[in-house]
Amino acid sequence: MLPQKLLRRRLALLALPLCAVVAAACSSSSGSGAPPGGASPRPTIAPTLPAAGTVSATISGLGVLPPGHGYKIVASDTAVWVLNGDSGNLLRIDPGTNTIVATIPVGFGLGDIAFAPGAVWVVAPSDGKIVRVDVQTNRVVATIREMPQENIQAIAASPDAVWVSDFAEDTLLRIDPHTNTVAARLPHTLGITGVSYGVGSVWVCDHHSETQGLLRLDPQTNRVLATIDVSAGKGILCSSVVTLDQATWALSFNNDVRSSALLERIDPATNQVQATIPVPGVVPFDFAADARGVWLFDPEAGILYRADPQSNRLVGQLARPDLAGVAVGAGSVWVGNAHDGTLVRITPAP
Repeated sequence: MLPQKLLRRRLALLALPLCAVVAAACSSSSGSGAPPGGASPRPTIAPTLPAAGTVSATISGLGVLPPGHGYKIVASDTAVWVLNGDSGNLLRIDPGTNTIVATIPVGFGLGDIAFAPGAVWVVAPSDGKIVRVDVQTNRVVATIREMPQENIQAIAASPDAVWVSDFAEDTLLRIDPHTNTVAARLPHTLGITGVSYGVGSVWVCDHHSETQGLLRLDPQTNRVLATIDVSAGKGILCSSVVTLDQATWALSFNNDVRSSALLERIDPATNQVQATIPVPGVVPFDFAADARGVWLFDPEAGILYRADPQSNRLVGQLARPDLAGVAVGAGSVWVGNAHDGTLVRITPAP
Protein backbone atom coordinates (compact mmCIF):
# COMPACT_ATOMS: atom_id res chain seq x y z
CA MET A 1 0.00 0.00 0.00
CA LEU A 2 1.29 3.48 -0.79
CA PRO A 3 2.44 5.54 2.21
CA GLN A 4 0.11 8.16 3.57
CA LYS A 5 2.20 11.09 2.39
CA LEU A 6 1.12 10.32 -1.17
CA LEU A 7 -2.38 11.17 -0.03
CA ARG A 8 -1.21 14.56 1.20
CA ARG A 9 1.50 15.27 -1.31
CA ARG A 10 0.76 13.49 -4.54
CA LEU A 11 2.81 16.09 -6.35
CA ALA A 12 5.84 15.35 -4.18
CA LEU A 13 6.82 12.53 -6.51
CA LEU A 14 8.07 15.22 -8.86
CA ALA A 15 10.72 16.32 -6.39
CA LEU A 16 11.68 12.85 -5.20
CA PRO A 17 12.45 9.56 -6.92
CA LEU A 18 9.15 7.81 -7.49
CA CYS A 19 10.13 4.69 -5.58
CA ALA A 20 10.83 6.82 -2.50
CA VAL A 21 7.32 8.20 -2.64
CA VAL A 22 5.47 5.03 -3.58
CA ALA A 23 7.79 2.51 -1.99
CA ALA A 24 5.21 -0.13 -1.28
CA ALA A 25 3.96 -0.16 -4.83
CA CYS A 26 7.52 -0.32 -6.11
CA SER A 27 8.40 -3.24 -3.85
CA SER A 28 5.48 -5.22 -5.25
CA SER A 29 6.31 -4.41 -8.84
CA SER A 30 7.67 -7.11 -11.12
CA GLY A 31 10.57 -4.81 -12.07
CA SER A 32 13.86 -4.53 -10.22
CA GLY A 33 13.15 -0.94 -9.09
CA ALA A 34 14.94 2.33 -9.69
CA PRO A 35 18.74 2.35 -9.62
CA PRO A 36 20.47 3.46 -6.38
CA GLY A 37 20.41 7.19 -5.87
CA GLY A 38 17.23 7.87 -7.84
CA ALA A 39 15.13 6.97 -10.83
CA SER A 40 16.40 6.76 -14.35
CA PRO A 41 16.86 10.19 -15.96
CA ARG A 42 13.95 11.07 -18.18
CA PRO A 43 14.41 12.21 -21.75
CA THR A 44 14.03 15.85 -22.64
CA ILE A 45 11.53 16.89 -25.29
CA ALA A 46 13.16 19.22 -27.77
CA PRO A 47 11.43 22.61 -28.08
CA THR A 48 10.05 21.85 -31.50
CA LEU A 49 6.33 21.89 -30.73
CA PRO A 50 4.36 25.03 -31.62
CA ALA A 51 3.13 27.34 -28.89
CA ALA A 52 0.12 25.78 -27.16
CA GLY A 53 -1.42 29.18 -26.43
CA THR A 54 -0.85 32.66 -25.06
CA VAL A 55 -1.23 34.12 -21.58
CA SER A 56 -4.23 36.44 -21.43
CA ALA A 57 -4.46 37.16 -17.68
CA THR A 58 -2.67 36.59 -14.38
CA ILE A 59 -4.68 36.53 -11.16
CA SER A 60 -2.92 36.85 -7.82
CA GLY A 61 -4.03 35.85 -4.35
CA LEU A 62 -4.15 32.02 -4.44
CA GLY A 63 -1.59 31.70 -1.66
CA VAL A 64 1.97 30.45 -2.11
CA LEU A 65 2.55 26.69 -1.78
CA PRO A 66 5.59 24.80 -0.48
CA PRO A 67 7.57 22.57 -2.86
CA GLY A 68 5.72 19.44 -3.93
CA HIS A 69 2.26 20.83 -3.23
CA GLY A 70 -0.34 21.87 -5.79
CA TYR A 71 -3.75 23.41 -6.31
CA LYS A 72 -6.89 21.63 -7.42
CA ILE A 73 -8.75 23.60 -10.08
CA VAL A 74 -12.10 23.17 -11.85
CA ALA A 75 -13.58 25.63 -14.31
CA SER A 76 -16.87 26.33 -16.08
CA ASP A 77 -18.20 29.20 -18.17
CA THR A 78 -19.28 31.08 -15.06
CA ALA A 79 -16.69 30.32 -12.38
CA VAL A 80 -13.22 28.97 -11.75
CA TRP A 81 -12.69 27.25 -8.41
CA VAL A 82 -9.23 26.78 -6.87
CA LEU A 83 -8.56 24.67 -3.79
CA ASN A 84 -5.52 25.61 -1.70
CA GLY A 85 -5.22 22.70 0.70
CA ASP A 86 -2.42 24.38 2.66
CA SER A 87 -4.51 27.42 3.55
CA GLY A 88 -7.72 25.40 3.74
CA ASN A 89 -9.48 27.82 1.40
CA LEU A 90 -11.59 27.40 -1.73
CA LEU A 91 -11.30 30.43 -4.01
CA ARG A 92 -13.88 31.46 -6.57
CA ILE A 93 -12.70 33.42 -9.61
CA ASP A 94 -15.00 35.25 -12.00
CA PRO A 95 -13.77 34.52 -15.55
CA GLY A 96 -15.56 37.64 -16.76
CA THR A 97 -13.41 39.97 -14.64
CA ASN A 98 -10.45 37.67 -13.81
CA THR A 99 -10.78 38.49 -10.12
CA ILE A 100 -11.28 36.48 -6.93
CA VAL A 101 -14.86 37.06 -5.79
CA ALA A 102 -15.09 34.68 -2.82
CA THR A 103 -12.80 32.93 -0.33
CA ILE A 104 -14.44 30.00 1.46
CA PRO A 105 -12.82 28.08 4.37
CA VAL A 106 -13.30 24.36 3.60
CA GLY A 107 -10.56 22.41 5.39
CA PHE A 108 -6.98 21.28 4.96
CA GLY A 109 -5.06 18.75 2.88
CA LEU A 110 -4.29 18.04 -0.74
CA GLY A 111 -7.73 16.80 -1.69
CA ASP A 112 -9.93 17.33 -4.70
CA ILE A 113 -12.96 19.28 -5.94
CA ALA A 114 -15.89 18.44 -8.21
CA PHE A 115 -18.83 20.23 -9.81
CA ALA A 116 -22.42 19.14 -9.29
CA PRO A 117 -25.70 20.94 -10.04
CA GLY A 118 -25.70 24.00 -7.79
CA ALA A 119 -22.76 22.83 -5.71
CA VAL A 120 -19.03 22.34 -5.49
CA TRP A 121 -17.87 19.34 -3.44
CA VAL A 122 -14.50 19.53 -1.71
CA VAL A 123 -12.36 16.82 -0.15
CA ALA A 124 -10.35 17.99 2.88
CA PRO A 125 -8.30 14.88 3.68
CA SER A 126 -6.26 16.23 6.58
CA ASP A 127 -9.51 17.04 8.36
CA GLY A 128 -11.16 13.77 7.31
CA LYS A 129 -14.19 15.47 5.83
CA ILE A 130 -16.05 16.38 2.66
CA VAL A 131 -17.86 19.69 2.38
CA ARG A 132 -20.59 20.91 0.07
CA VAL A 133 -20.48 24.53 -1.08
CA ASP A 134 -23.56 26.26 -2.44
CA VAL A 135 -22.58 28.12 -5.62
CA GLN A 136 -25.30 30.73 -5.10
CA THR A 137 -24.24 31.80 -1.62
CA ASN A 138 -20.57 30.66 -1.66
CA ARG A 139 -21.12 29.07 1.73
CA VAL A 140 -20.58 25.58 3.13
CA VAL A 141 -24.03 24.04 3.49
CA ALA A 142 -23.11 20.47 4.48
CA THR A 143 -20.17 18.64 6.03
CA ILE A 144 -19.70 14.87 5.95
CA ARG A 145 -17.29 13.71 8.64
CA GLU A 146 -17.68 9.92 8.55
CA MET A 147 -14.43 9.68 6.60
CA PRO A 148 -11.10 8.16 7.66
CA GLN A 149 -8.60 10.98 8.04
CA GLU A 150 -6.09 11.27 5.18
CA ASN A 151 -7.55 8.35 3.18
CA ILE A 152 -10.07 10.27 1.09
CA GLN A 153 -8.56 11.64 -2.06
CA ALA A 154 -10.41 11.84 -5.40
CA ILE A 155 -13.99 13.01 -5.98
CA ALA A 156 -16.42 13.17 -8.91
CA ALA A 157 -20.11 13.96 -9.29
CA SER A 158 -22.81 12.24 -11.35
CA PRO A 159 -26.42 13.43 -11.66
CA ASP A 160 -27.61 11.49 -8.59
CA ALA A 161 -24.49 10.84 -6.56
CA VAL A 162 -21.06 12.03 -5.48
CA TRP A 163 -18.22 9.51 -5.66
CA VAL A 164 -15.22 9.62 -3.33
CA SER A 165 -12.18 7.36 -3.09
CA ASP A 166 -11.07 5.81 0.18
CA PHE A 167 -7.53 5.02 -0.93
CA ALA A 168 -6.26 3.08 2.08
CA GLU A 169 -9.38 0.94 2.43
CA ASP A 170 -9.63 0.15 -1.31
CA THR A 171 -13.20 1.43 -1.30
CA LEU A 172 -15.30 3.78 -3.41
CA LEU A 173 -17.83 5.78 -1.40
CA ARG A 174 -21.16 6.83 -2.84
CA ILE A 175 -22.69 9.96 -1.31
CA ASP A 176 -26.38 10.76 -1.64
CA PRO A 177 -26.59 14.53 -2.37
CA HIS A 178 -30.21 14.59 -1.18
CA THR A 179 -29.27 13.55 2.35
CA ASN A 180 -25.55 14.46 2.34
CA THR A 181 -24.69 11.04 3.76
CA VAL A 182 -22.71 8.01 2.60
CA ALA A 183 -25.21 5.77 0.82
CA ALA A 184 -22.90 2.91 -0.18
CA ARG A 185 -19.36 1.63 0.14
CA LEU A 186 -18.06 -0.30 -2.85
CA PRO A 187 -15.16 -2.54 -1.80
CA HIS A 188 -12.49 -4.43 -3.75
CA THR A 189 -11.11 -1.50 -5.69
CA LEU A 190 -7.32 -1.36 -5.51
CA GLY A 191 -5.89 1.94 -4.31
CA ILE A 192 -8.12 4.49 -6.06
CA THR A 193 -6.24 7.58 -7.22
CA GLY A 194 -8.67 8.86 -9.85
CA VAL A 195 -12.44 9.06 -10.31
CA SER A 196 -14.45 10.58 -13.16
CA TYR A 197 -18.03 10.56 -14.44
CA GLY A 198 -19.07 10.61 -18.08
CA VAL A 199 -20.93 8.73 -20.83
CA GLY A 200 -23.36 7.49 -18.17
CA SER A 201 -20.66 5.71 -16.15
CA VAL A 202 -18.29 6.16 -13.26
CA TRP A 203 -14.63 5.54 -14.18
CA VAL A 204 -12.14 4.55 -11.48
CA CYS A 205 -8.34 4.27 -11.57
CA ASP A 206 -7.17 1.31 -9.51
CA HIS A 207 -3.59 2.39 -8.98
CA HIS A 208 -2.62 -0.88 -7.29
CA SER A 209 -3.86 -3.04 -10.15
CA GLU A 210 -0.98 -4.13 -12.39
CA THR A 211 -3.16 -5.96 -14.92
CA GLN A 212 -6.24 -3.87 -15.67
CA GLY A 213 -6.22 -0.56 -13.86
CA LEU A 214 -9.38 1.16 -15.12
CA LEU A 215 -12.89 0.19 -13.99
CA ARG A 216 -16.17 1.29 -15.54
CA LEU A 217 -19.11 1.26 -13.11
CA ASP A 218 -22.87 1.56 -13.53
CA PRO A 219 -23.92 4.49 -11.29
CA GLN A 220 -27.40 3.04 -10.85
CA THR A 221 -26.45 -0.48 -9.75
CA ASN A 222 -22.91 0.21 -8.50
CA ARG A 223 -21.76 -2.79 -10.53
CA VAL A 224 -18.63 -3.12 -12.66
CA LEU A 225 -19.48 -2.89 -16.36
CA ALA A 226 -15.96 -3.33 -17.72
CA THR A 227 -12.33 -3.64 -16.72
CA ILE A 228 -9.90 -1.98 -19.11
CA ASP A 229 -6.22 -2.80 -19.37
CA VAL A 230 -4.23 0.43 -19.35
CA SER A 231 -1.05 -1.27 -18.19
CA ALA A 232 0.01 -2.09 -21.76
CA GLY A 233 1.76 -5.12 -20.30
CA LYS A 234 4.53 -2.85 -19.01
CA GLY A 235 3.70 -2.40 -15.34
CA ILE A 236 1.99 0.90 -16.06
CA LEU A 237 -0.39 1.86 -13.25
CA CYS A 238 -3.52 3.98 -13.75
CA SER A 239 -3.35 7.23 -11.79
CA SER A 240 -6.04 9.63 -13.06
CA VAL A 241 -8.95 9.68 -15.50
CA VAL A 242 -11.09 12.28 -17.30
CA THR A 243 -14.19 11.32 -19.29
CA LEU A 244 -15.77 13.36 -22.09
CA ASP A 245 -18.67 12.58 -24.42
CA GLN A 246 -16.54 10.90 -27.07
CA ALA A 247 -13.53 9.64 -25.15
CA THR A 248 -12.15 8.63 -21.79
CA TRP A 249 -8.58 9.72 -21.11
CA ALA A 250 -6.44 7.86 -18.58
CA LEU A 251 -3.00 8.90 -17.39
CA SER A 252 -0.74 6.12 -16.16
CA PHE A 253 2.88 5.75 -15.12
CA ASN A 254 5.47 3.24 -13.98
CA ASN A 255 6.44 3.58 -10.33
CA ASP A 256 10.03 2.69 -11.17
CA VAL A 257 10.68 5.01 -14.10
CA ARG A 258 9.96 8.74 -14.04
CA SER A 259 9.87 8.98 -17.84
CA SER A 260 7.09 6.45 -18.25
CA ALA A 261 3.89 8.54 -18.14
CA LEU A 262 1.36 7.49 -20.78
CA LEU A 263 -1.79 9.30 -21.82
CA GLU A 264 -4.25 6.73 -23.17
CA ARG A 265 -7.48 7.30 -25.05
CA ILE A 266 -10.28 4.79 -24.44
CA ASP A 267 -13.31 4.43 -26.68
CA PRO A 268 -16.39 4.32 -24.40
CA ALA A 269 -18.31 2.41 -27.09
CA THR A 270 -15.89 -0.52 -27.05
CA ASN A 271 -13.98 -0.06 -23.77
CA GLN A 272 -10.77 -0.48 -25.74
CA VAL A 273 -7.62 1.63 -25.75
CA GLN A 274 -7.56 3.57 -29.05
CA ALA A 275 -4.31 5.49 -28.71
CA THR A 276 -1.30 5.82 -26.44
CA ILE A 277 0.69 9.05 -26.16
CA PRO A 278 3.99 9.09 -24.19
CA VAL A 279 4.40 12.32 -22.20
CA PRO A 280 7.63 12.35 -20.16
CA GLY A 281 7.81 13.97 -16.75
CA VAL A 282 4.19 15.11 -16.30
CA VAL A 283 2.26 15.04 -13.05
CA PRO A 284 0.45 11.70 -13.24
CA PHE A 285 -2.38 12.74 -10.90
CA ASP A 286 -3.46 16.00 -12.47
CA PHE A 287 -4.57 16.80 -16.02
CA ALA A 288 -7.53 18.39 -17.80
CA ALA A 289 -9.38 17.80 -21.04
CA ASP A 290 -12.14 19.14 -23.25
CA ALA A 291 -13.18 18.56 -26.85
CA ARG A 292 -10.32 20.75 -28.11
CA GLY A 293 -7.43 19.21 -26.25
CA VAL A 294 -5.88 17.42 -23.32
CA TRP A 295 -3.62 19.51 -21.08
CA LEU A 296 -0.80 18.07 -18.97
CA PHE A 297 2.13 19.72 -17.23
CA ASP A 298 5.69 18.96 -16.23
CA PRO A 299 6.52 21.28 -13.31
CA GLU A 300 10.12 20.13 -13.13
CA ALA A 301 10.81 21.28 -16.70
CA GLY A 302 8.21 24.08 -16.50
CA ILE A 303 6.27 22.93 -19.56
CA LEU A 304 2.53 22.79 -20.24
CA TYR A 305 1.65 20.29 -23.01
CA ARG A 306 -1.36 20.07 -25.27
CA ALA A 307 -2.46 16.78 -26.85
CA ASP A 308 -4.78 16.88 -29.86
CA PRO A 309 -7.82 14.55 -29.63
CA GLN A 310 -8.07 14.42 -33.41
CA SER A 311 -4.54 13.21 -34.14
CA ASN A 312 -3.87 11.68 -30.70
CA ARG A 313 -0.44 13.26 -30.40
CA LEU A 314 1.28 16.17 -28.67
CA VAL A 315 0.81 19.31 -30.76
CA GLY A 316 1.86 22.18 -28.52
CA GLN A 317 3.78 23.28 -25.45
CA LEU A 318 4.14 26.40 -23.38
CA ALA A 319 6.93 27.28 -20.95
CA ARG A 320 5.47 28.12 -17.54
CA PRO A 321 7.47 28.00 -14.29
CA ASP A 322 6.24 26.43 -11.05
CA LEU A 323 3.17 24.77 -12.57
CA ALA A 324 0.77 23.44 -9.92
CA GLY A 325 -2.69 22.48 -11.15
CA VAL A 326 -4.62 22.76 -14.43
CA ALA A 327 -8.22 23.06 -15.62
CA VAL A 328 -10.13 24.00 -18.77
CA GLY A 329 -13.27 26.14 -18.96
CA ALA A 330 -14.65 29.47 -20.15
CA GLY A 331 -12.72 29.02 -23.40
CA SER A 332 -9.39 29.03 -21.56
CA VAL A 333 -6.81 26.88 -19.83
CA TRP A 334 -6.13 27.75 -16.19
CA VAL A 335 -2.85 26.85 -14.47
CA GLY A 336 -1.58 27.64 -11.00
CA ASN A 337 1.86 28.95 -10.08
CA ALA A 338 2.89 27.60 -6.68
CA HIS A 339 5.83 29.98 -6.23
CA ASP A 340 3.95 33.27 -6.42
CA GLY A 341 0.38 32.10 -5.77
CA THR A 342 -1.05 33.18 -9.10
CA LEU A 343 -3.58 31.69 -11.49
CA VAL A 344 -2.61 32.09 -15.15
CA ARG A 345 -5.27 32.20 -17.86
CA ILE A 346 -4.17 30.85 -21.23
CA THR A 347 -5.99 31.25 -24.53
CA PRO A 348 -5.38 28.04 -26.53
CA ALA A 349 -3.80 28.32 -29.94
CA PRO A 350 -6.17 27.63 -32.87
